[in-house]
Order: sequence, then C-alpha cells, then structure tokens
Amino acid sequence: MPEMQTSEVTRLRIREFNKLKMGDGVRLLKCEVCGKLTDHGIIIDRDIVEEGASGQLEKTGYERWTLCPECSKDIINQTQAFTDKIIQDIGTILK
Repeated sequence: MPEMQTSEVTRLRIREFNKLKMGDGVRLLKCEVCGKLTDHGIIIDRDIVEEGASGQLEKTGYERWTLCPECSKDIINQTQAFTDKIIQDIGTILK
C-alpha cells in the first residue's frame, strides 16, 4: 500500500448535549442551520492540525457547529454511512 502524506489533518468530534445547566437555569444554544434556540442536540468540533517545524502536530484552526435534533439527523446518518463504508473498505483490503 502506498504511503500517504498530507500536511493537514482534520479531527472531528461529535457530541450530544441535553439541557446544559448554567447556574439555576438551562442554557439555550442556537442551531447553526435553522437558527432555532434549543436545549438539546449535537455539537460538532473541528480541529485543523498541521505538522509544524518541529515535526510535531500543531493545532492551526478550530470550528464549532451547534445543531438542533432535527437538523442533526442528516449529519448523523451521513456520518454512519461514511464509517460503514470505511469499515467495508478495510475488510476488502485485508482479504
């Protein structure tokens, strides 16, 4: 298998939030897609990491998206389809 080199790596983290408590109340977050205020949904964090002069990976960029449950369904389905395809590809390569 040929060696792949890239100067940039993207790290994604998807996490669910449900009724974030701030003091005595619940914090409402605004959905990035539809603009609705919501107390639950998902947060997607994207870190852009590049190899620095020292040869170590260094974080060079960061983005965060907040999605309500309705808007996040499509993202979750696409993420599951993507990981299923990768697992199938790995199975094919290892045979």
